[in-house]
Amino acid sequence: MVLDPDQSLNTLVGLTNRLLLRHRRHGARLLFVLDRDAIHDRDERQHVTVTIQKAVPGVSSIFHTFRVDATLSRLTGPGDLQSKLFLVRLHSLTTDCLPDPLIHLTGTEKALSTLRSASVRSFDYLTEKDVKLLREIAAPTPIRQYYPLNERVMQSVGWSTKAQHAGFRTRVESILDQARRASIIYPGSTLKLPDLPRSNTGLIHRDSIRYAMLRVSGFGAEDFTIACDYPYKASDQHQASERCINASIMSSFVYQDKQDIHWNLPSDVPVSLREALATSSAIPGTFTSYPEMQYDSTLLRSPIQPQYSLPGWGKDGSEGGAADSCDLDPEFHKQCGVPDDTTKEERKGSYEKRRRKAFRNATAPILKAVVDHLAEQWPCEVPTVASVSSVYRVSVYLDLNEVIYKVDAMFKAWYNNLQFFHYLQRIGPIISAQPVIQIEVSTPQLNSPSAILSTPIRFVKETIYSQLVLRKNVASSNDRLRTLVDRLEASAAVSKYEKAYVNGLRDSSSAL
Repeated sequence: MVLDPDQSLNTLVGLTNRLLLRHRRHGARLLFVLDRDAIHDRDERQHVTVTIQKAVPGVSSIFHTFRVDATLSRLTGPGDLQSKLFLVRLHSLTTDCLPDPLIHLTGTEKALSTLRSASVRSFDYLTEKDVKLLREIAAPTPIRQYYPLNERVMQSVGWSTKAQHAGFRTRVESILDQARRASIIYPGSTLKLPDLPRSNTGLIHRDSIRYAMLRVSGFGAEDFTIACDYPYKASDQHQASERCINASIMSSFVYQDKQDIHWNLPSDVPVSLREALATSSAIPGTFTSYPEMQYDSTLLRSPIQPQYSLPGWGKDGSEGGAADSCDLDPEFHKQCGVPDDTTKEERKGSYEKRRRKAFRNATAPILKAVVDHLAEQWPCEVPTVASVSSVYRVSVYLDLNEVIYKVDAMFKAWYNNLQFFHYLQRIGPIISAQPVIQIEVSTPQLNSPSAILSTPIRFVKETIYSQLVLRKNVASSNDRLRTLVDRLEASAAVSKYEKAYVNGLRDSSSAL
């Protein structure tokens, strides 16, 4: 054996420290690789490089020897399990998306083929070195678990930098299970077979189904199935429901620019519209970026609600949007001052009761007079302050500036509601005069196509070519063959073997 000047192997691309020798006479090539740990890395060009750790100086090293068989496109080793697993490990690390020129398979495909071969499964027991190689082969497979572990909600995946086909873990687990079953035959074996990192079998199976469409036959494509698919529920079902019909009617109004009415209107249109708006939820307006311009139904339910935001449009729940004095009393009570004189012998609880009673007695007639003066000014948009300030001792118990500020906002809302109700009264007769023309909503009939039970016609019924006139007395190839057989029979009159050959040839020509 001599050093091969051509060190290209056309497989295990990226394996840096290896040696190729060539036989002097018949040219057989041998591959030598150190039996040590492999280090996977990438260079600056993102090319995969695999380096075998070098031996320690002064310590003998073991080599794996593989014969390069270019005729059968393979690397053949001594046949032991350890050399096969070592080669599987190298193929899995040096794999690429393109097939290797020598083996016509990718490294992953070659490694998976070797793991499921009968030669790998034909072993008595595993050694410590075999178990180490098996763990290294299964390590790049992603670890899949449910998250949280007690719920089937989300999935957590542990990706390795050398992430590989899920079939590596599946086949390694199968080999370890076989070794566990065979361990009863070798009771003297002290090797404890390890457990691989925990990974959910169901998630691995689902992953193989999901990626089956991206893999080739024999290496994952056969895992494709529709048995686990969930039937798709179309979003266009229940087309005859009330919501669907109403949506179709409203879209017809917009699309066709209809001016008539679809539904029959009640007798009192303004009151009906007022009640519908008062009981409905808030409807976002067109100018959603301006809150003061949006519709707020809470201002329409009752004027006693302490809502002080400026309404854009709306109406009061009471008839005509009238002001209610019940809504003014709580606001005046908030602005009233309370006497705080007390005596030394008086307890705190008695003092508080007396204080509140004196406050109510003193403020009740003042509050009633203020409310009456404000109610007399309705309907108006802004009440005047002069009539309120003329009430006796009103400035002692009330902060008139704060009261007028809040009353102005309430009067503004009530006045807008009143104007809106007047607007409804004006458009009510116009709406009632419109004709009622109901829109017919057609629901599509979805029919499943019937199965084609008859065999399709595979020939043309009409005559394309004219009838051909067959000529008679035309020599065929059989006539020429019979002439040849007769000539051979005449020349084979002496030998019985030649006669047998000619007779067989005549029978064959007759069968044509």
